Amino acid sequence: MYFLLAKHRYQRKLSQAKKYMMSRSACLEESIALFLLATSYRKSVDWCVGVRLAPFSSHAWIEVQGNEIGESIEGYKKIFCV
Repeated sequence: MYFLLAKHRYQRKLSQAKKYMMSRSACLEESIALFLLATSYRKSVDWCVGVRLAPFSSHAWIEVQGNEIGESIEGYKKIFCV
């Protein structure tokens, strides 16, 4: 339950903040912003980075209790989490 509430709340706040950004943001910038937002509210979240080999691609995302927030991470192998 906590995951579903957190996912909706954080995504909404991130969408509101993106209105004021002057440049394009990608998964790295968005996941770091979401990590900082969540931790400023003293929420326990993990910032993760992973890769896909064929074709090569990297991706960054946030997890709450082991569940990703935002886009699907299907096909990515998690390299590390902070």
